[in-house]
Amino acid sequence: MSQSRFDADALAPLLASFPGTDVPPWLAQALEAGLGGVCLFGYNTPNAREAQRLIAQVREASRTEPVVTIDEEGGDVTRLYAARGGAFPAARGFGDIDDPELSREYGEAIGRVLAAIGVNMNFAPVADVNTNPSNPVIGARSFGTAPERVARHARAVCEGLSRAGVLSCAKHFPGHGDTAVDSHVGLPTVALSREDALAQHVAAFRALGSAPDAVMTAHIRVPSLGDGPATIAPWSYALAAQTNPDALVVTDALDMGAMTASVCYAEAAVRALDAGAHLLCLGTSIRRDGENMLVEAHDAIAEALRSGRLNRDELRSRAERVRATLAGRTTASECTVQALESAEAHLEAGGERASRRAVRWARGSSPVARHVSTAAIVDARFAHDYAAGKGRTFLAPVLEHRGIRLLPADPPPGYESPQVTFVLTRLGSASDAETARLEQAAAHAHELGSRLLVLHTGVPETAPLPHTLSSPAAVLLTYGASRGVMNAAADLALGEVAR
Repeated sequence: MSQSRFDADALAPLLASFPGTDVPPWLAQALEAGLGGVCLFGYNTPNAREAQRLIAQVREASRTEPVVTIDEEGGDVTRLYAARGGAFPAARGFGDIDDPELSREYGEAIGRVLAAIGVNMNFAPVADVNTNPSNPVIGARSFGTAPERVARHARAVCEGLSRAGVLSCAKHFPGHGDTAVDSHVGLPTVALSREDALAQHVAAFRALGSAPDAVMTAHIRVPSLGDGPATIAPWSYALAAQTNPDALVVTDALDMGAMTASVCYAEAAVRALDAGAHLLCLGTSIRRDGENMLVEAHDAIAEALRSGRLNRDELRSRAERVRATLAGRTTASECTVQALESAEAHLEAGGERASRRAVRWARGSSPVARHVSTAAIVDARFAHDYAAGKGRTFLAPVLEHRGIRLLPADPPPGYESPQVTFVLTRLGSASDAETARLEQAAAHAHELGSRLLVLHTGVPETAPLPHTLSSPAAVLLTYGASRGVMNAAADLALGEVAR
């Protein structure tokens, strides 16, 4: 791909993705030609040190300071710690603790790590108000069900990130919390009146004031607010400007099912810019080839500039706003091994404290037993969690680290039975499929004389009800399945920590 074929003004709003842990030649050419920046995913960041090295390559190849973004929400949505699991609970854990200073400490802790590796914008916090307990994509990623509480903690995270020198990006505007469809796979519709949409969802973003440096759009329809998906609708950007006039507006990934089901990928890029976007997140190179995504978006935008459909001066003005917002953020000279080691140690300590405060028993449950030596794990989580990636659990290594042998949950005749059966749920009582899997695990546990312990990783409102199961059960609310909360859950379940 020749650098001369690029239109710098068409490249400037784009946040590209790419496979691997080294900058490929096509990306280096685009960065030199004026590409706005990159969005990193778990496959780019097997560990923080590798991410630091990769980002140094991105900066070296770039003509100007690039925007380097990542989704580092905490809980299950982590890119930097996708391989070994994050240290913190999901946002709902912070919301239920309701200590804004703890949320601020989390923001600063993850911000210090991101600053040390060279990330200058974090796609966090989630400012959605999760008013639909069955929401398949937001759930525990939200701080709660009320706009005031969500705003209180989202603002604290923004302040923590700012202390660390990292830009925050509140998402997903105007609010993805009352949806029943995952926008990764389809286009959700929010069927609220204008008054309710504003009071229950937009209100959280308004209460953030100027705390977020950027706002990310939602791939949702809100007919009461205007026509079309919010990411490509002028009304959405006008409302965002009224809510926080100083914030940049970034699109959610344009390759998601909600967008491709509405308009073609290239057309979505042009429409988002026409509506008012400053930056376009192109998507993950797992779903589509990263180079092709970049070329397709660039060519469509360049043609729109040539035809006059997009205004070149306006795009240049937005690019200047992005550069001005980046000014004074993390510089390459600050990205040292020593800074990263210190930041990660701080993160781990903070994650342990927060996880222990978040994980709790539900409905009068109590510790399983001391001196457990064998256990089984059943993952009843049914729907794929596209935001977090594959539905991993870090419970197995946590138990094995304690010397507990893992056995089959449904062993063949004559085989040793587990003393405890752990069952993980996410959508819980909101999912017939999860309920069926849990009941099957409960029946097996009852036959084996195994104590049943449910680790509910989703919102408390959908936690399973122990008295409805065929085997006596205890339920722990874990706020995700990260390494940090699985450690805390194992300690509490096995009676190893006094509360």
